[in-house]
Amino acid sequence: MPRFEVLNTDNAYSIRADLPGMIKKDVNIEVNGDIITIKGDRKNKNSNNSNYSEFTYGKFSRSFNLPDDVRQDSIKASMKDGVLALEIPRMEKIDSKVK
Repeated sequence: MPRFEVLNTDNAYSIRADLPGMIKKDVNIEVNGDIITIKGDRKNKNSNNSNYSEFTYGKFSRSFNLPDDVRQDSIKASMKDGVLALEIPRMEKIDSKVK
């Protein structure tokens, strides 16, 4: 299971996943209602040559609940150096003015 981190800033939520050895086409991101799911499959290309390995391989799936204040139509994903980064923008806060 890959390691994930969720960050919360004033303007957006960020989800990052540590996916060493994987590329974009190995990862699938789905938004269904208020749940975002990240799926993938890390294949072992050298399984016949390995005597010992602490690496993890195989399929994984991880889901996160999206808060009410996200703009689902503006989610951006990028992948660089084996790190998947999702930027999930928040709606602008509306300050109510009291008179």
